[in-house]
Amino acid sequence: MFTICGQNDIEDRMKEFLALAYSLLRLGQESDKEATRNRESIYLLLDQIVKESPFLTMDLLESCFPYVLIRNAYHAVYKQEHALFN
Repeated sequence: MFTICGQNDIEDRMKEFLALAYSLLRLGQESDKEATRNRESIYLLLDQIVKESPFLTMDLLESCFPYVLIRNAYHAVYKQEHALFN
């Protein structure tokens, strides 16, 4: 997406994206069950983006989202998947 504009500042844009995602999640600190599931999905998506990106690191992700949030999101998905098949 960032390379289409011809800018060579991909790393800076990816860091901005992560900071923006963090800000959006902070705004959505609702406590209902659906909002929690949505946040967990975003944590997992961000984890996958960082794993695939040569410009982002897990340290940078953890500066915005403690790893415990990502680990708990994976655990929730695992529990839900097993509940469906049992």
